[in-house]
Amino acid sequence: MSLAGEGIVAIWNGIRPEGRAEFFEWHTREHMLERVAIPGFRRGRRYSALEGEPEFFTLYETDTTAVLTGADYLARLNAPTPWTRRATVAFTDTSRSLCRVALSIGPGEGGLMMTWRLDAAPAFDIEKAL
Repeated sequence: MSLAGEGIVAIWNGIRPEGRAEFFEWHTREHMLERVAIPGFRRGRRYSALEGEPEFFTLYETDTTAVLTGADYLARLNAPTPWTRRATVAFTDTSRSLCRVALSIGPGEGGLMMTWRLDAAPAFDIEKAL
């Protein structure tokens, strides 16, 4: 899959059963549209797990990594809509990462994606480890 741009927002999450219907409506009708309307956001896609947890992975692609710390994106993060506040209450096992694309090859967008979530101890200090 060829990625569009240098920046990525990667979000893994599950949804409690009672919040599923609202999640699908909110994510499709508000959240994705809101995010890709932010200057520098190119596209967003949601994937559902074939196996493993959490169930959902959302990928947003941006022109540069600077978009991910820019005023437009931070304004949306810091002022969630009422629907966002309602819908995200049902989220479980959520992890969000801001990333830089190191390599992207291939001509197509693809319909499947494999992701790995790697965790480090919260107090891990790489400089002390070296």
